[in-house]
Amino acid sequence: MIEGPAALALQLVFLEDWHWATEEIPELPWTPVIPSSHGTPVPILPSRPADRFETASLMIQPSIHAAHARIWISSPYFSAYAFLESLLEAGVEGYRYEGRFLHGNAFLVDEIGAAVGTVNLDNRSFRLSFEVTAMVMDLFAPVL
Repeated sequence: MIEGPAALALQLVFLEDWHWATEEIPELPWTPVIPSSHGTPVPILPSRPADRFETASLMIQPSIHAAHARIWISSPYFSAYAFLESLLEAGVEGYRYEGRFLHGNAFLVDEIGAAVGTVNLDNRSFRLSFEVTAMVMDLFAPVL
């Protein structure tokens, strides 16, 4: 559950995207819900086609490069299928969900960080779509 400032940040992202698409501003309750405890800060990272930089790509690529032991990725539109054979030869393990359609977008880097949101790992998501990601970093985890 996301509460407090991060929840307000998500509302702001929604409002900005809505305004961009409709030129209207819907009424939203702006009263923050005070978190029940002091939790982990959750930065909210929007990514939009009109942004100056490809924010989603700039978030994911350094995260992958920073991993020391593992990175787990869940994405329904994983763009690396063209490179799957090379990845498997390099020792990367891949699992494909064969039940119903899995539309989860998340990644975990080592033991220190995770993100969940709407960003798919494809060019459309990186460059053309309105996306948002919540990041959770354990600032006190040991770096491997």
